[in-house]
Amino acid sequence: MRPWMFRVARDLVIDVHRARTTRPPETGGATWLTALGSESDDIERMPSSLVDDALETPSPAHRDAPRTAFLVDRTTRQAAVALGVPHGAVKSRVYYAPRSLKAALPERGAR
Repeated sequence: MRPWMFRVARDLVIDVHRARTTRPPETGGATWLTALGSESDDIERMPSSLVDDALETPSPAHRDAPRTAFLVDRTTRQAAVALGVPHGAVKSRVYYAPRSLKAALPERGAR
């Protein structure tokens, strides 16, 4: 009986470890810009009107998810509940928001 209990305990520890390492932890608030690295410095040097204009390019649904998650400092799950959309949709929109902004800025004359 004892070897079986040790085996079950070992398997549970391995499962918990694997669950934590399958994806990075969610970040909230202003920490999302630091995850972009040097890209955030480039964005900060641009005129605010250029950035504001680029932020208006996505559809309202795609703007609301990152704003709700980042500016209101909510997790993606909390943002999904607040917006009334599936959690996966919010995660996808939050993931693609910085990339969309990066693609929209050169179209508006940013280097």
